[in-house]
Amino acid sequence: MYNYFMIIGKIVTDLEAPFDTLLVKCRRPFRNMDGEYADDILGITITEPLKSMLIEHFKCGQKVVVKGRLEGYLFNASKMVAERIISMEGDD
Repeated sequence: MYNYFMIIGKIVTDLEAPFDTLLVKCRRPFRNMDGEYADDILGITITEPLKSMLIEHFKCGQKVVVKGRLEGYLFNASKMVAERIISMEGDD
């Protein structure tokens, strides 16, 4: 069995402040009733090794791929935990 997610979106978290949750804005793959694409802002739990790397190498507004796992802690609740984060922007 697999426990896996992958999200592509833009970072909307201020990476300079202390944080435990990375917020990533993702566009839905379909149009709403008004004919527009809606965005979701997803909260992803970040552990310490990734947190230090994010602060050093990433910035708010940067397009990223986040790979991780779902962690269930209550009957009907779970959280997303990041295991790997990759930039989708080239080196400038």
